[in-house]
Amino acid sequence: DNSYHPNGEYKSLGTYKEDAKEGEWVWYDSKGRPTKEATYKNGQVFGPNFTIKYSDDGKKTKQYY
Repeated sequence: DNSYHPNGEYKSLGTYKEDAKEGEWVWYDSKGRPTKEATYKNGQVFGPNFTIKYSDDGKKTKQYY
């Protein structure tokens, strides 16, 4: 389910399966730069238990939970 910023840039890209987030999701700022990535399975974050976030200068950081 793709959403967009008012300027037409992607806000988020991802898919749903049976009304739950599924697979890779990526969120973007209004300039089209990625701000966060996460992989979902059955609506829950899946994988090594972290999401990837990006700093303002585009460097990847990891946020564990």
